[in-house]
Amino acid sequence: MLEAEALSSPQVVDLAKGFVCIKVETDKDPAAAAELKASSLPDLRILSAQGAELWRSGYTSAEVVAGQMKLVLAKQ
Repeated sequence: MLEAEALSSPQVVDLAKGFVCIKVETDKDPAAAAELKASSLPDLRILSAQGAELWRSGYTSAEVVAGQMKLVLAKQ
């Protein structure tokens, strides 16, 4: 649902051009899920270039995701 709704919104798709986006299939890559400490799904994050967690959320709206992306981009 998150991917089909919030992550597919035109605003989020446009803002995503300023990020490196990855998708981890936790059932296919449990080691990556463990390394990221993904305890609930969906697990949406924004990390710094150094890997520091800047924002983390579960299911949320496109407006919230876009707002957080804008905040991160404004600080760069």
